[in-house]
Amino acid sequence: MRAKALSGLLALFLAGSCFVAGRASVTVTQDSTWWGAVADAARPDVVAGMLDAYTSGWADGAVAEGVRITDEGAKLPPSAFSTLKEIVYRKEGDHYASFNTEPKFSRTFAFYSEAITDFYASRSAGAGKITVGDILTCLSDHAQYSCDQIEKFNTP
Repeated sequence: MRAKALSGLLALFLAGSCFVAGRASVTVTQDSTWWGAVADAARPDVVAGMLDAYTSGWADGAVAEGVRITDEGAKLPPSAFSTLKEIVYRKEGDHYASFNTEPKFSRTFAFYSEAITDFYASRSAGAGKITVGDILTCLSDHAQYSCDQIEKFNTP
């Protein structure tokens, strides 16, 4: 009985050692080289995941900024806090909204996939180092910067 238990534990140990926790041994930059390696059929799914991460990250940042402004405002007299809100936010009806408009991507994932591919194909050689995430920022319905500006900011 003891031999079976030890054999079972040894088998579990050996099986477990085959599944070592994954460690990144290579840094991946999601640029034109990376995008070119993604299968055409998989690109819309990749875009879906990236847009989900992008909008979730924006929402998390907006909440954190709201908490920070509220915490800072709590230290101020009410009139100064009101002025602070007017500087950081714009009044919309009975509430304040961030000047940094929430990203919205209303087109299909296939559209964004093709737009990314077209961006890399139609720009300067230096634009190949621009990440897919940066390109997506200029494709938002309420983009703060155009794709031309994104290229200009990111190429020498």
